[in-house]
Amino acid sequence: MMEERTVILSLEELSPILNSLLEQGQTVTLQVTGTSMMPLWMHRRDQVVLEHCQEGSLKNGDIVLYRRENGQYVLHRIIKLYDRQMSLCGDAQSKLEKNVSTNAVIARVVKICRKGKWFSCDHRGYLLYVYLWGIMRPVRGKVLGIAGRIRSLKKSRK
Repeated sequence: MMEERTVILSLEELSPILNSLLEQGQTVTLQVTGTSMMPLWMHRRDQVVLEHCQEGSLKNGDIVLYRRENGQYVLHRIIKLYDRQMSLCGDAQSKLEKNVSTNAVIARVVKICRKGKWFSCDHRGYLLYVYLWGIMRPVRGKVLGIAGRIRSLKKSRK
Protein backbone atom coordinates (compact mmCIF):
# COMPACT_ATOMS: atom_id res chain seq x y z
CA MET A 1 0.00 0.00 0.00
CA MET A 2 1.33 3.43 -0.96
CA GLU A 3 1.81 5.94 1.79
CA GLU A 4 -0.14 9.18 1.27
CA ARG A 5 1.94 12.31 1.56
CA THR A 6 1.30 15.99 1.20
CA VAL A 7 3.43 18.16 -1.04
CA ILE A 8 3.31 21.92 -0.58
CA LEU A 9 4.14 24.02 -3.61
CA SER A 10 4.18 27.76 -4.13
CA LEU A 11 1.97 29.15 -6.88
CA GLU A 12 5.16 30.04 -8.73
CA GLU A 13 6.10 26.34 -8.80
CA LEU A 14 2.53 25.24 -9.49
CA SER A 15 1.86 27.81 -12.23
CA PRO A 16 2.75 25.69 -15.31
CA ILE A 17 0.55 22.81 -14.11
CA LEU A 18 -2.25 25.16 -13.08
CA ASN A 19 -2.24 26.96 -16.43
CA SER A 20 -2.20 23.68 -18.36
CA LEU A 21 -5.15 22.24 -16.42
CA LEU A 22 -7.19 25.44 -16.75
CA GLU A 23 -6.53 25.66 -20.51
CA GLN A 24 -7.76 22.05 -20.85
CA GLY A 25 -11.06 23.07 -19.24
CA GLN A 26 -10.29 21.48 -15.87
CA THR A 27 -11.15 23.15 -12.58
CA VAL A 28 -8.46 23.44 -9.92
CA THR A 29 -8.98 23.47 -6.15
CA LEU A 30 -6.51 25.44 -4.04
CA GLN A 31 -6.20 26.01 -0.32
CA VAL A 32 -6.44 29.70 0.53
CA THR A 33 -3.38 31.37 2.01
CA GLY A 34 -3.16 34.91 3.28
CA THR A 35 -5.62 37.19 5.05
CA SER A 36 -6.61 39.76 2.42
CA MET A 37 -9.98 38.10 1.74
CA MET A 38 -11.14 37.88 5.36
CA PRO A 39 -13.83 37.55 6.61
CA LEU A 40 -14.97 35.47 3.61
CA TRP A 41 -12.23 32.93 4.10
CA MET A 42 -9.40 32.22 6.50
CA HIS A 43 -5.74 31.40 5.91
CA ARG A 44 -5.19 27.64 5.38
CA ARG A 45 -8.76 26.81 6.51
CA ASP A 46 -10.74 27.39 3.34
CA GLN A 47 -10.49 26.39 -0.32
CA VAL A 48 -11.48 27.81 -3.70
CA VAL A 49 -12.26 26.19 -7.04
CA LEU A 50 -10.80 28.02 -10.04
CA GLU A 51 -11.81 27.84 -13.67
CA HIS A 52 -10.38 29.34 -16.83
CA CYS A 53 -12.24 32.44 -17.94
CA GLN A 54 -12.29 34.46 -21.09
CA GLU A 55 -11.19 38.07 -20.68
CA GLY A 56 -14.56 39.39 -21.89
CA SER A 57 -16.51 37.27 -19.39
CA LEU A 58 -15.18 39.01 -16.29
CA LYS A 59 -17.60 41.12 -14.25
CA ASN A 60 -17.64 43.30 -11.17
CA GLY A 61 -17.74 41.16 -8.02
CA ASP A 62 -15.77 38.23 -9.50
CA ILE A 63 -12.86 36.96 -7.43
CA VAL A 64 -9.92 36.34 -9.72
CA LEU A 65 -6.49 34.83 -9.43
CA TYR A 66 -4.12 37.25 -11.12
CA ARG A 67 -0.41 37.88 -11.29
CA ARG A 68 0.96 41.27 -10.35
CA GLU A 69 3.75 42.87 -12.34
CA ASN A 70 6.16 41.89 -9.52
CA GLY A 71 5.24 38.20 -10.08
CA GLN A 72 3.08 37.82 -6.96
CA TYR A 73 -0.11 35.74 -7.32
CA VAL A 74 -3.19 37.23 -5.67
CA LEU A 75 -6.87 36.33 -5.20
CA HIS A 76 -8.91 39.55 -5.02
CA ARG A 77 -12.33 40.80 -6.00
CA ILE A 78 -12.95 42.92 -9.10
CA ILE A 79 -14.47 46.21 -7.98
CA LYS A 80 -14.56 47.97 -11.35
CA LEU A 81 -13.86 47.01 -14.98
CA TYR A 82 -13.01 49.58 -17.63
CA ASP A 83 -11.16 49.53 -20.97
CA ARG A 84 -9.34 46.20 -20.41
CA GLN A 85 -8.27 47.46 -17.00
CA MET A 86 -9.71 46.73 -13.58
CA SER A 87 -9.61 47.86 -9.98
CA LEU A 88 -9.34 45.08 -7.41
CA CYS A 89 -9.54 44.85 -3.66
CA GLY A 90 -9.29 42.17 -1.00
CA ASP A 91 -12.33 41.84 1.25
CA ALA A 92 -10.19 42.72 4.29
CA GLN A 93 -8.93 45.87 2.58
CA SER A 94 -10.38 49.21 1.59
CA LYS A 95 -7.71 50.58 -0.75
CA LEU A 96 -8.16 49.70 -4.44
CA GLU A 97 -5.40 48.28 -6.60
CA LYS A 98 -6.08 50.27 -9.76
CA ASN A 99 -5.18 49.92 -13.44
CA VAL A 100 -4.53 46.18 -13.41
CA SER A 101 -4.67 44.73 -16.92
CA THR A 102 -7.34 42.10 -17.49
CA ASN A 103 -4.54 40.13 -19.22
CA ALA A 104 -3.10 39.50 -15.73
CA VAL A 105 -6.08 37.27 -14.84
CA ILE A 106 -5.29 33.57 -14.72
CA ALA A 107 -8.60 32.20 -13.44
CA ARG A 108 -11.89 33.02 -11.74
CA VAL A 109 -13.19 31.55 -8.47
CA VAL A 110 -16.43 29.62 -9.08
CA LYS A 111 -16.85 27.75 -5.76
CA ILE A 112 -15.74 28.37 -2.22
CA CYS A 113 -15.33 25.97 0.68
CA ARG A 114 -15.76 27.93 3.90
CA LYS A 115 -15.55 26.11 7.23
CA GLY A 116 -15.98 22.81 5.36
CA LYS A 117 -19.15 23.87 3.52
CA TRP A 118 -19.12 24.32 -0.26
CA PHE A 119 -21.12 26.97 -2.11
CA SER A 120 -21.00 28.44 -5.59
CA CYS A 121 -20.34 32.06 -6.41
CA ASP A 122 -23.89 32.43 -7.74
CA HIS A 123 -25.48 31.31 -4.43
CA ARG A 124 -27.97 33.94 -3.14
CA GLY A 125 -26.39 34.17 0.30
CA TYR A 126 -22.96 34.72 -1.22
CA LEU A 127 -24.27 37.38 -3.60
CA LEU A 128 -25.89 39.18 -0.64
CA TYR A 129 -22.54 39.07 1.19
CA VAL A 130 -20.79 40.52 -1.89
CA TYR A 131 -23.31 43.36 -2.10
CA LEU A 132 -23.30 44.24 1.62
CA TRP A 133 -19.55 43.91 2.08
CA GLY A 134 -19.04 45.97 -1.07
CA ILE A 135 -20.96 48.96 0.24
CA MET A 136 -19.05 48.68 3.53
CA ARG A 137 -15.65 49.05 1.83
CA PRO A 138 -14.94 52.53 3.29
CA VAL A 139 -15.41 51.26 6.87
CA ARG A 140 -14.13 47.68 6.57
CA GLY A 141 -11.02 48.32 8.62
CA LYS A 142 -13.05 49.58 11.57
CA VAL A 143 -15.56 46.71 11.33
CA LEU A 144 -12.80 44.08 11.20
CA GLY A 145 -10.96 45.79 14.08
CA ILE A 146 -14.06 45.71 16.29
CA ALA A 147 -14.72 42.07 15.37
CA GLY A 148 -11.13 41.18 16.27
CA ARG A 149 -11.42 42.89 19.64
CA ILE A 150 -14.66 41.02 20.37
CA ARG A 151 -12.97 37.69 19.50
CA SER A 152 -10.04 38.55 21.78
CA LEU A 153 -12.37 39.38 24.66
CA LYS A 154 -14.24 36.08 24.20
CA LYS A 155 -10.97 34.13 24.24
CA SER A 156 -9.68 35.92 27.33
CA ARG A 157 -12.87 35.09 29.26
CA LYS A 158 -12.51 31.34 28.66
